[in-house]
Amino acid sequence: MENVFDAKTAQNYIDRINKLTPETQRKWGKMSADQVLAHLNVAYSFIFEPEKMKKPSFIATFLLSRFVKPKIVNDKPYKQNLPTSPVFIIGDQRYFEEDKKKLIGNIQRVQ
Repeated sequence: MENVFDAKTAQNYIDRINKLTPETQRKWGKMSADQVLAHLNVAYSFIFEPEKMKKPSFIATFLLSRFVKPKIVNDKPYKQNLPTSPVFIIGDQRYFEEDKKKLIGNIQRVQ
């Protein structure tokens, strides 16, 4: 995954997001475009809205940081059909434009 803290990379992501429409078809996975935008916003919620997120136990934090994080946070692209943590699964219909603006705002906020 490219570095979202780099201004040029962040702008590339924003440009790609701006090309999305509610009718954009997925290339893989099960979520619709609106669900994917909400899915991507979940990670930013851990940072910018921690009071809304359930905190994992000490043991879970240890296991996640020691074994899971190195496999998720690295330069390798995600493989298709990997399991998704339940907190990141968006099953209901979402508000496309609202989640799109929120995601762009979150990307800009990390700059």
